[in-house]
Amino acid sequence: MATIFDNLKQAGQNAIAWLRQNAAKLSSVTPTELMRDADNKTNNMQMGKMYMFHYDPKHKTKLPYYDTFPLVIPIEKYSDGFLGLNMHYLAPKLRLNLLEGLMTITNNKSMNENTRMMVTYNMLNSTKKHRYFKPTLKRYLATHVQSQFLNIKADEWETAIFLPVEQFVKKNKKAVWKLSEELLS
Repeated sequence: MATIFDNLKQAGQNAIAWLRQNAAKLSSVTPTELMRDADNKTNNMQMGKMYMFHYDPKHKTKLPYYDTFPLVIPIEKYSDGFLGLNMHYLAPKLRLNLLEGLMTITNNKSMNENTRMMVTYNMLNSTKKHRYFKPTLKRYLATHVQSQFLNIKADEWETAIFLPVEQFVKKNKKAVWKLSEELLS
């Protein structure tokens, strides 16, 4: 199976030119800009797709740190919310490792509007292949979601995981990533 890097090589010079042209823009994008400019916002989410949204945790005073603009792959739905993988809790390289593993279990290889990851908690927990999921597993309450969901198109998942839009409170991103790596050791 081709890796994400193989796919980038195949895209050739057009991808490199696009990246050079847009790198500055992507490195300075803010959550507000993403939500304001997006045309693919929704009130409903599907398991196995990827979303960004504003979130205000119910128990934020008790949490050591949290992300108010998560990048989440929902994996289980509950009557009052959902369980999801917040990619922001991993450093970019580890996000890529996790995403590459998850992309091997999609419902199709077309990377279109119907593509989703066929992932469950039990599946993740039963194999070392997906071990990077542990620090990303978070429970979200529907009543604390503060915006619509920004649906990340499947062909943009690889880009989205590298956007510097995490909004951690109580700790900076490098401290969070270090704690996540320690959890994985």
